[in-house]
Amino acid sequence: MLYGEIELRDIPLNIPKYYQQVETFLKPFGLTVDRLLERYLGAYYNDELVGGAGYGGDVIKCVAIDPRMRGEGIVNTLISRLLSELIAKGLANIFLFTKPANRVMFEDLAFHTIICTDDVLLMETDAKSYPRYLDSLSALRTDGGSCGAIVMNANPFTLGHRYLIEQASDACDRLFVLVVEEDRSLFPAAIRKKLIQAGTADLKNVSLIDGGSYVISGATFPTYFLKTADVATRAHARLDAMLFCTGIAPALGVTDRFVGEEPLDVTTATYNSVMAETLPAYNIQFHCINRLEKQGAPVSASRVRALIKQDKLVDTAALLPPTTYQFLCSDEAKPIIAKIKNSDSRH
Repeated sequence: MLYGEIELRDIPLNIPKYYQQVETFLKPFGLTVDRLLERYLGAYYNDELVGGAGYGGDVIKCVAIDPRMRGEGIVNTLISRLLSELIAKGLANIFLFTKPANRVMFEDLAFHTIICTDDVLLMETDAKSYPRYLDSLSALRTDGGSCGAIVMNANPFTLGHRYLIEQASDACDRLFVLVVEEDRSLFPAAIRKKLIQAGTADLKNVSLIDGGSYVISGATFPTYFLKTADVATRAHARLDAMLFCTGIAPALGVTDRFVGEEPLDVTTATYNSVMAETLPAYNIQFHCINRLEKQGAPVSASRVRALIKQDKLVDTAALLPPTTYQFLCSDEAKPIIAKIKNSDSRH
C-alpha cells in the first residue's frame, strides 16, 4: 500500500533551502509560504515532497497534496498529526484556512465552514463557536435608530483614533468599537483595550467589544499582521469584510461602518478599499473619515511608536489623549517601551 511508503518530516522553514523547497511545492497550488507559520509538516514519497500542511497560532494553513497522491489518505494523516499537536497545546477550537475547492475534503475531516468567498474558505473544528459568538453580539443589539461600528487595533490609542470615534459617535445613535484581540502587536491586547476605554469614557453612546477570533485575526485576516499588499491581502480582506457583513453586522444591527483614511499603510488602505466595495451590497453605509493631522502629518500609532523608538517620549504627548500619555509614563509601560526600542516590528 502506498501509504506505508510515505514519510512525514518536520520542515524547518528558517533554513533557506527548505523554505525554497516548500515555496516551490506550494506555487502550482496558488499558495505562498505564510510567514506566520510556526510549524510545517511535509509528506515525502521516495524523498520527494508530495504533501504538506502547517500551522500558525490556532490556524492550519498552506495545505497542499500532489495530485498524483490524492486518495492515499495523506491529507488525513497530516491534518490528524497537526490537530493532535494543537489540541495538546490546549486549543479547544482550531481554524483551517484553505481554498474553496477543498471544502468537501475538510468537511469529511470534521471541519465546519464559517465563511467562503470566491478565493478563500475559513473553517473551524467547533461547530458551535461562531454561532455562540454571534449570539453574544445579538445580546448587545438595540433595535431602532442608527448603529455604527469601528474595528480598531490602536497600537497605541492616539488622538487620531479618538477623532475617528468622535466623528462616528456624533453621526450615530450608538457606536460599537470592536477591539482587535489578536496579540501580535507591540502593545498587548488587554492594554490596547484599556487605553481605548480610558480615552473614550466620556462618550456615552460608545461601547467596546472584544473582536475575538472573528474580527481581523490570524484566522480571518492573517496578512494584516504582515503588512504586505498583494493578491493574498486583498483575498483575506474580502473574507474579513464578508464575515462582518453576513454575521457580525446583522447580529449587532450595524447600519454604518466607519474607518479612518489611510495614506500610509498599504494593508489598511487595501482593507478600506475592499470594505468600500463590499458593504453597500449588504445595506451598510461605508464612511471614510479624513485623518486628524498634527504638525503637518497624520496622527498615527506608527508615528507614536517611531518617536518612542527615537527616545522622544515627551514629543508623543501632542499626539495622544492624556490617558494614553500617562500610561506611557508609568512603570507598567516600561517593558512595552523597551520592546519598541529593541524591535524592528512594523506592528
